[in-house]
Amino acid sequence: MEDAKQYIYFLERYAQGLHSESEHIQFLNWFDHLDPIEAETVMDQYAQISAKYESVQTLFPPQKSLINSIEQRLDQLSEPERSGKSETRFYLGFLRYAAAAILILAGTFAYFTIFRKKAPEVASVKIVTNDAFPGSNKAILTLADGSDIVLDDARNGEIAVQEGIRITKTADGKLIYSSEKITDDKASRKTGIFNTITTPKAGQFKVNLPDGTKVWLNSLSSIRFPASFNGPVRTVEITGEVYFEVAPLMNSIDGKMQKVPFHVSSADQVVEVLGTHFNINSYRDESATRTTLLEGSVRVLAAKKGQNVKSEVRLRPGEQALVPARIKSQQTPGAGITVRNVDSEEAVAWKEGYFRFKDADIQDVMRQLARWYDIEVSYEGDFSSEQFTGFVSRNIRMSNVLKILQEGGGVKFSIKGKKVEVTRAE
Repeated sequence: MEDAKQYIYFLERYAQGLHSESEHIQFLNWFDHLDPIEAETVMDQYAQISAKYESVQTLFPPQKSLINSIEQRLDQLSEPERSGKSETRFYLGFLRYAAAAILILAGTFAYFTIFRKKAPEVASVKIVTNDAFPGSNKAILTLADGSDIVLDDARNGEIAVQEGIRITKTADGKLIYSSEKITDDKASRKTGIFNTITTPKAGQFKVNLPDGTKVWLNSLSSIRFPASFNGPVRTVEITGEVYFEVAPLMNSIDGKMQKVPFHVSSADQVVEVLGTHFNINSYRDESATRTTLLEGSVRVLAAKKGQNVKSEVRLRPGEQALVPARIKSQQTPGAGITVRNVDSEEAVAWKEGYFRFKDADIQDVMRQLARWYDIEVSYEGDFSSEQFTGFVSRNIRMSNVLKILQEGGGVKFSIKGKKVEVTRAE
């Protein structure tokens, strides 16, 4: 693909979704051997070509397997031993085309504003002491007897057995609850045995609950659930952000086989569902609890724990319910909850390994970074006019994410240990 006309032809086809897999592979092989200046020229041309076909573009995160090499090169370039003026220029240039390369690799029109407009060049991110590595699979399992198991330290295989439930950790860091045959009938009917899984800052975890429901916990989150679901309702309690793929369950209730509903309780609401996929964001530092439905149907009830229901709505796929953090009593059903249509993929981007923003302010962006990289953030200046749209991998170091944001203009970052200061770009 040495001829310029050839790669421009590919970019034209790519922007319209008309390219073949072999053409894509050929382009990637060629692109990977470009120097930063050449690569940046290619990406500038792609930005112009893409603008012509914006209406036919889709907005999906890139495939992980296709950006691994870019992530590795980003982190290699940020190693402490790589220093010097020329290498810094190369690094910043590489960031520009690496971010765009993710775009090419993904087949998406989602990118930060650096490809929309030429922002003034600003100084690179100032790293005073050290950088922050991305989070990983880590959590603490608290058993019914109060004992804790650090899951990231626990060996693979069986880690506990309680009341007929076997708890196993898989090689990919997932926790699975499964029933085992029990000879003691009384033990199998025992209730009131609860477990809690808690993720710290810079942590995430996946668990299969005893009923087969799949749960993903984002950083600084928790879920409390029974070791077995024997009653007429399956109820779990969460904090932070949790994604659910609820498995249908039939139980014999009063001699009849009936579907067992699944309830998720958080600080300001209860979500009722039979079997569906949805995400709940209920962090304390957010202005509202957000429930986003991907599949099926759920009912969201706004109520403080232990109080009567104050309002309720039913969601359809692609809708999001917002329950204010301190909802007041309402006389009109549903008056306390706002429902809006959203891009549901944005709500679960964290589960797929990405930060994804759409017209987000810098405070929203930094709250997500703070949880994942375990940092503290301070601000100096007015950022009310700054908004960010795009996505970036959660698998690269924090400084690389900040540099990509800073390339968009409007903000500057200074890192000192676990603290990040955000200031206005001059």
